[in-house]
Amino acid sequence: MSPRRPQAPRHRLKPEQRRTDLLEAATTLTAAHGLDRLTMADVAAAAGVSEGLLYYYFPTRQALTVALVDRAAQRLMAALQAVPDGAPRAQLLGALDAYLRHVEEDPASWQVLLSPSQDAAVAAIHAQVEQASAALLGRALGTSALPPALALTLRGWLQFEQAVSAGWLQDRTLPREQVVALLAGAFLGAAQAVTAADPACAALLRPLLDDPASN
Repeated sequence: MSPRRPQAPRHRLKPEQRRTDLLEAATTLTAAHGLDRLTMADVAAAAGVSEGLLYYYFPTRQALTVALVDRAAQRLMAALQAVPDGAPRAQLLGALDAYLRHVEEDPASWQVLLSPSQDAAVAAIHAQVEQASAALLGRALGTSALPPALALTLRGWLQFEQAVSAGWLQDRTLPREQVVALLAGAFLGAAQAVTAADPACAALLRPLLDDPASN
């Protein structure tokens, strides 16, 4: 009888690393199949762990999906908040470039945010991302609250931004800089329409629309 080979010691991950690995596996699955089709069994299999271990870190499927979406939101907001202060037009272009870089460098995480869900907690995170976008625009314009007409326009434009970015992720014919210019032009056109519909917004938007650096 041949002697039994000694087994290699099992490598135990630290809890923070294990949790990160589980969320990475869930992110990849969600980007490919959508949030509503995510199952605990699939995540455990993709991560190479037992379902019991997955439930230890995330007691329910909702706990997993909320943590997953919140992580994706925090990553996006961190990228946007790193844009330095400056003239309103420069901040707009910087934010758009940062947004598309995030889409380019972390596509699976970004796609998690696009995945629809009926969960109220997930919807609340989506609302937080929208509020953060409004706060960034407000910071660039020097106001703490956007007028209703501008807030409504921004909400619609954000949907446009997502659609364009998703299309660009699938077909990278255009360079990132050109997509930035496309999105910026669309927003400036929408902002111009806001000033026509609500003249009270004209003074607020003038520094953005009449940026001397663009002339």
